[in-house]
Order: sequence, then structure tokens, then C-alpha cells
Amino acid sequence: MAGVKLNKLNTVILVLNIVVVYSKKYHPETFLNVEQKIRYHGYPAEVYQIETEDDYLIPFYRIPYSPYRGNRNVKNKSIVILMHGMGGCPENFMVLGRQSLPYYFSDKGLDVWLFSSRGTSSPFKKMHKYLDWNDGPEYWKFSCHDIAIHDLSAAIDFAISHSDQKKVFLVGHSAGGTNMYTLLAEKPEYNDKVKIGVSWGNAMILKRFDFPLGLFCVSFGDLLKGIVKYFNMGELFPQLQILRPLLREMCNDPEWVKACIKTSWFIGSQRSYITDPKDIGVMVTLAPPRVSIKQAFHYMDNLITGRFQKFDYGTKENLKRYGTRRPPLYNTSAVTAPIAFIYGHCDSFFLKGDYYESAELLPNVVTVYEVPFKKYTHADFILSRNSTSMTYEPTYNLFKNYDNGIIPPRFIPPANYT
Repeated sequence: MAGVKLNKLNTVILVLNIVVVYSKKYHPETFLNVEQKIRYHGYPAEVYQIETEDDYLIPFYRIPYSPYRGNRNVKNKSIVILMHGMGGCPENFMVLGRQSLPYYFSDKGLDVWLFSSRGTSSPFKKMHKYLDWNDGPEYWKFSCHDIAIHDLSAAIDFAISHSDQKKVFLVGHSAGGTNMYTLLAEKPEYNDKVKIGVSWGNAMILKRFDFPLGLFCVSFGDLLKGIVKYFNMGELFPQLQILRPLLREMCNDPEWVKACIKTSWFIGSQRSYITDPKDIGVMVTLAPPRVSIKQAFHYMDNLITGRFQKFDYGTKENLKRYGTRRPPLYNTSAVTAPIAFIYGHCDSFFLKGDYYESAELLPNVVTVYEVPFKKYTHADFILSRNSTSMTYEPTYNLFKNYDNGIIPPRFIPPANYT
């Protein structure tokens, strides 16, 4: 009966999506995919599909040069790979149109690649050699660990194979940073393939989390795990995808834009003072996100324990997989590539103390930089129209200095941080 009721609810919502059309004045990029967005702004786009070691098929996008800066024939461009967060996608870095990060880096002469992990939409028909992401939970049984050691490693190797470069720059927003530390800890040989890894709004340690909705969910962690196990769930609320057309209609209507903005503040942990309402119509085309439950639980366990640890399968399975009752810590001493943290003062997900503690544990953190705007939030890294001066330029300056042989010394946190 529950299944019948759910199907009826889905049908009602679908009818509403079709019938309720609030506005026809869409933002011009609302219905464009990654390649189309790139070409819309006059940049060349290359689209590839990478097969990972565990049979996932992930898209990988490239902007090889900027038509506006005459750097098409410049050889040996430095590679930068942009990594989205949990439930995110490459389009996260493109919400700001022509002012977006990929175009900024391309205009600066970088070879820009947009990473797309398993669990994100793809222009290709198949997303796994054998599994369908819409057909059962098996496709979704992955965590940030799998994204790091399989997807990100394959992406780095692929980008290098299409260039004369031997190393890459990395920029990870939110969980994109976690993927970076995980890969470098689990496969230390990749430290020799990374010039500098820059983490936006993400510390390795997740301990001082101050997001009420997240804390509420964590308080029911064991119950949620029991429900997921009982129903053999792989994806977090897949039924919500049916709301996507309705959200798109509402948030492109002037009467609903304010409500959409306030909802984005709630999801992003804090009110944003520097988001342009005109960008909301593009942003909601990415919502609601598709999220692996296993990935969400991995973060939840790291928050509960305050440890940067491998996935917790429970005592019995941990003993089988790891030989210990608790999941082991990642070998952070193996992360020898230079790491830079850039964070916002008003980010409720990761607080200053998390960055300082991470800098103590990682052997080569070279920068812990606070964005010079006291109300900068977790979502502002990808939604703020002030990003060029606040985050793009500090990130690019790290890259430029590295290519000129200038690497900052190791960052030493203050003695009495909280």
C-alpha cells in the first residue's frame, strides 16, 4: 500500500509540474548542459568519458584555451581540475555565467578541466558498464573514498595524458577537498602528480560543524542507518527528482525568487549577502541533488567521531575489511603535496579550528586563508558575484607563484585555537 500511495503522490506532483507554469522568461542558461554552457560563452569545449577501475563511466569536460586572450597556440599550459562537492556537479562552477571560475582560469592561460564524479548526470547514455543509476541501489553504493581513489585518480591521469604537463593544480569545493586528501593519503604516488591542491570551504577535520539541520540529522544517525539497511536504499530520496521542473518554474518567476533565495540560505547554512537574485534560476536547475547515502553517512561518521577515517561498516564488517573494530584513520602523513585552505568566516560546515587542526595533521599545508568578508558562507564560493577578488585571484596567485618557483612555507597554526 505504501508503494501505491507513493506512486499516486508522484503522479500528482508530475501533473503539477506540467500544469503549473509560472513563467516563461527563463535565464538563457537554464536548460543548457555543461558543453552547451561553455560554448554559449564562446569557449571551446571537449567532452570525454572515462572508465574507472571499478567500471563506472564518468564524464570529463575540458576548456583547452580562451578565445578572448589569444592563448590557443600557447604550449605547456598548466592544468587545473575543478572538483565539485557532494551532490554537486560541474555546473556548480558555472552558475555565474561569463564571470564563472572555469572562464576566469581559461582567460589566465590555464588548461581547464571540470571533474564530474559518479552520481552526477552525464551526456552519455551509460554511466556504468553494467549498472543503471535509476534501477536499484547497487549503482549508489559508493562513498567519497570510492570517488577519490577511482574517479579522481582516473581524471588526473587522463588530463595529464592529454597534455605535456606531468602535474596538475586541483581546486575542490566542499567535498571536492575531501576527495583530494583521501586520494593523496590512499595513493601517495599521486602526490607527485599534484602541484598544489586548493580546498574551498573544506577542512580535512570535520568537528566543529554548526549547521542546525545537519546536527539534527546526525542526532538520529543510528536510526537512519537502520532504515537504510532495512529498505536496502542506495540513493538519498530519489523521489525528489520529480520536483525539479516545478522548482525551475517557480524560481524563474519574480514572485517566487525571494522564497527560492531564502531556501538556498537554509541549505547553504547561512544567509548570503552577495548572491545575485538573477542567478537563482540557473542554480535551481541543479536541485534537488542526487546523493549517495553511503557518502552522506561517511561524512556523518567523521563528524560524530571527529576523525578523518575510512567508512564505518559496523563492528562485524570492519573486522572483516580492516581487521579492527573501528575504521582506521587515513594516513594523513602521506599527503605531501602542498595544500591550501580557503574558508569563509560565516561557513557553518567547517570552522576556523577545523582548518587549524587539519594543518597540524597534514605535513604540507602552505596556506590557511580567510576570505576578507566576514559574512562569506559555504555557498558563496560558487554563488557570489564577488568571487573574482575574494577567491579566484588568491587561488590563481598560488598557481602563478608555484609555476614561478615560489611555494609558501608550511603554515603553523596558532598555539591556542579552539
